[in-house]
Amino acid sequence: MSHSKKLVLSGCALVLTSLMWSTQIHVVPFTRKAITTYLKMKSEGIISIMAGFIIRDKNLCNIGNKTSKYIIYTHISLWIQCAADVANSFIPNNLLLVIMHVVPLICLMFAWLAILICVASPNKHAHYSKSVFPL
Repeated sequence: MSHSKKLVLSGCALVLTSLMWSTQIHVVPFTRKAITTYLKMKSEGIISIMAGFIIRDKNLCNIGNKTSKYIIYTHISLWIQCAADVANSFIPNNLLLVIMHVVPLICLMFAWLAILICVASPNKHAHYSKSVFPL
């Protein structure tokens, strides 16, 4: 399975999970956190889908194998944050709050690592088409 297909399927599953979660918002004791979780899951799913489409289009951006793996790890690790958000809607816990702050830092680390790989070796891992930037 290609990297772009993994991202698109993960994003679709995240959006579907957020839609199923939206039917349970009225049941949880902390509805504000549940609504925030629903909106975060939905937006992160759409971002994962768009990242999959960008990786798939070789004319837009040609990304190497290593870079695409880092991007996939970043988007797949969002599932951990979403699971912690769902659990935090039922039982607010300080440990879950720590997990929710650490996981985005790990995601950012992977994203910055992918950006550094693209910038450090543009000929091997990333090539940006001139047709995207007409100026």
